[in-house]
Amino acid sequence: CLRSVFEDQKVVPNVIVSDNSTMDHVGIGKLGSKYPFTYVRQSGELSMTEHHNACLNLPSTRWLWLVHDDDELYPESVIKVESFLAGCENAGIVLGGVEYIDPRGRTVGKWIPKVNGTFRGEEGLLRLGLDFGAFSPGTIFTVAASREIGGFVDINGVCADYPFSAQLAFSYGVVFRPELL
Repeated sequence: CLRSVFEDQKVVPNVIVSDNSTMDHVGIGKLGSKYPFTYVRQSGELSMTEHHNACLNLPSTRWLWLVHDDDELYPESVIKVESFLAGCENAGIVLGGVEYIDPRGRTVGKWIPKVNGTFRGEEGLLRLGLDFGAFSPGTIFTVAASREIGGFVDINGVCADYPFSAQLAFSYGVVFRPELL
């Protein structure tokens, strides 16, 4: 993930690495000397949902692009997204396309929004659909709206992306970007 941000992008955003592991890892120091990111060590005892919600409290920016350690960003996607976000003032969530790649580098699935534009209320929910297919790294959240609705919800010990995304789409609007992020 860090390689795809620091080596494959012309514009590098502020990066915060939130670590919720129960032990220190030597690799973090090595990565920190290679890439300029802010490191935040959590307790190691947070649930997945608690950790995602802790991440919502870390940025000082308007937007949060939450990516996981096994996610990669498409080359030059940061500059495209930053430019695009300037026109998304009235949205709670931006959804772009994702491509699922197996450990051998083969594409095993892909989801790209079929619509372009901003939608809210019932129209936002209908456009989002029940199986919208977009997950990290294809989702970008408005920090203030995410905090206002109370963050991610926990369903049987799993961080539920969909109810969180649906509430943001309904209440604040969803912007679709039909491009792989």
